[in-house]
Amino acid sequence: MNREIWNPIETIPETVINQKQFYLLGKQIKYVFDHSRFYQNKYSEIDISDSCSELSFKELPFTTKSELLDDQVKNPPFGSNLCDKTEQTQRVHKTSGTTGRPLYLLLSKEDVDNTIECGA
Repeated sequence: MNREIWNPIETIPETVINQKQFYLLGKQIKYVFDHSRFYQNKYSEIDISDSCSELSFKELPFTTKSELLDDQVKNPPFGSNLCDKTEQTQRVHKTSGTTGRPLYLLLSKEDVDNTIECGA
């Protein structure tokens, strides 16, 4: 069977992928802690250190859509969870709001590119 590979990451062994995911997730958590007032408050009780791979993800509190909606009401129009300046916004996405108020998300060019890559 001859199939095309969209991204070479598809050929990496699962154990290597798991290690990379853990490392990148730790890096992302540190980034949002360093750049987002929302996550600085949310993670204030947790030790976010430079050695992100040592972070115990079991200690991380889950973020819910209702928390983000409440934050947007308190910090209009986009909330305090933003990590980038609004000038870097390429696209504003709005959820449908079928279960309540819509949630507004600002996407940078990198966010849009990552969304397209994940969809592919």
